[in-house]
Amino acid sequence: MPAIATGKVLLTGINGFTAMWFARGLLEAGFSVRGTVRSAAKGVHPQKYFSSFGSKLEVVVVEDITKDGAFDEAVKGVDAIVHTTSAFQLDIQDTEVIVGPAVKGVLGVLESARKYGTKVKRIVLLSSTAAIQDQYCPTRTVFTEKDWNDRIIEHLRTTTEPQEKGMVNYVASKMLSERAGWDFMERNKKDIKFDFISLNPGLILGEGLQEVDDPQKLNTSLKIITWTDVHDLVDALIGVLTTPKAGGERFLVSGEQFAWQDWINIVRTFDSTVPEGQANWRREDTKFNVSFDTSKVEQMLNVRYRTWRDSAKEVMDYYRAKGWWGKA
Repeated sequence: MPAIATGKVLLTGINGFTAMWFARGLLEAGFSVRGTVRSAAKGVHPQKYFSSFGSKLEVVVVEDITKDGAFDEAVKGVDAIVHTTSAFQLDIQDTEVIVGPAVKGVLGVLESARKYGTKVKRIVLLSSTAAIQDQYCPTRTVFTEKDWNDRIIEHLRTTTEPQEKGMVNYVASKMLSERAGWDFMERNKKDIKFDFISLNPGLILGEGLQEVDDPQKLNTSLKIITWTDVHDLVDALIGVLTTPKAGGERFLVSGEQFAWQDWINIVRTFDSTVPEGQANWRREDTKFNVSFDTSKVEQMLNVRYRTWRDSAKEVMDYYRAKGWWGKA
């Protein structure tokens, strides 16, 4: 498929943390954006935040993304689709509450595009390293875009401990929803005119652009500080839309490895009252069991990663500006 250098992009869940950054990146790159929200009230902040872009931003309501035909109207007239809407809650024990909507949302977008997206050339799914990495792998492993976390299905059936169950549900939702997307493309390859791409980041880190008045209302990835820097992910998104050969590919987007003591050490350079953790810890002595080969996103899309130090400072500055430091 040709690259999408200009045109209108449908962005689902525009009021979310990552989607707000995607909207900003797309608008600054010259695209028009049609963002979906689940209620008119949720569209107020994006419209206000991006008001300087005028008519290049449009917000539409899609109340229930799991309903058949939910995106039928939204896909009309757009050149590309970026689907970000998927729950990230680690405290839900009911598997179907998390997995069902994630799978239905992906399939709903694809089916609507197949039927009514006559201009759509490319669809990008925001997936996760969770769809790739087997976190139960006992040996040191380097994961690539060829890997799938199929073993999570076994843990979905057998895990009962509440905290672990919530994480297993989330991981399964990312793997199964992405797999459903690729399977849809294979089943319908004879009669679809668009291609499909997945972006697979780790937990996404950066300043929040969404409207939040209480740190307890932050998205989970801003409470759990681990990482793909959101700036790098935006670069990857623009890259996959504008690079012809990116069609039909998965892209691992993940920064350098870190240990929690790394974060403690960098935080303490800004706030010495934070407990020092393991005072004698040395990064060079740390062996990481899991790593990701991100050469594809670096070579094909020319993404250059920010350091975790830059990412940590941005989040800390954000918390301080909001008056939340030490409260979340």
